[in-house]
Amino acid sequence: MILCIPKKLVHLISVTMTVSKATVSVDNQYTSTFPITNGVRQGDAFSSVLFDLVLEAILQKVNITDHIGTKSIQILVYADDVAIVGRNKNALKDALVTLESEGRKRGLRINKNKTKYMEVTRASSNSNHLRCGKYSYDFKQVKECVYLGSQLNQTNSNSSEIQARILSGNRCYYSYRKLMKSRALNRSSNLKIWKSLIRPIVTYGCEAWTLTNGDEQYLRIFDGRILRKIFDPVQNEDGF
Repeated sequence: MILCIPKKLVHLISVTMTVSKATVSVDNQYTSTFPITNGVRQGDAFSSVLFDLVLEAILQKVNITDHIGTKSIQILVYADDVAIVGRNKNALKDALVTLESEGRKRGLRINKNKTKYMEVTRASSNSNHLRCGKYSYDFKQVKECVYLGSQLNQTNSNSSEIQARILSGNRCYYSYRKLMKSRALNRSSNLKIWKSLIRPIVTYGCEAWTLTNGDEQYLRIFDGRILRKIFDPVQNEDGF
């Protein structure tokens, strides 16, 4: 991939990135300024663009040909959150070596402390780490991890993710509880809070869920509990 970027634009970006200084606020007091000698400035609009250009050039070097049903490696990338999905360990190691080699050429490194390895299988696994010999990487194996806000586990079950979502939804409801109990708001306003602020937290990523009967029951119970708090209990003619 060849990018034809005008020299004038390259010069302008270079000027904004050189001789950069920063200061840090600690307890409402600013530290003395210090120079930024490498990388890009935190929060700068150019940061994400430049990183994406570099990362895209690196990913082009990884062999990800064929379609999703046959290729041995798939790479999911969102900003600097990179997930490599491989059908076997050897394919995964090859992809890691390629990413590291191409990244080093461009001044990027894999953060060993933030990188985890998870084997998705229902069978018991004896391995505890994923070792990549070329760069002496030793990635710790975990049973579950969080990627882009969704909880993944090695059994590929959604139950723990749904329970975590319901817990987050409960916390969100109780943070708005005083507002929703206010007499200044009617039921219609409370329903809008429920639909726009609370329910999206619970249903985040639900398009990819494979639900069991138990999972559906958990969601119905949560939904009914919040709606009862909004509409209050209704007494039937027989007193129940």
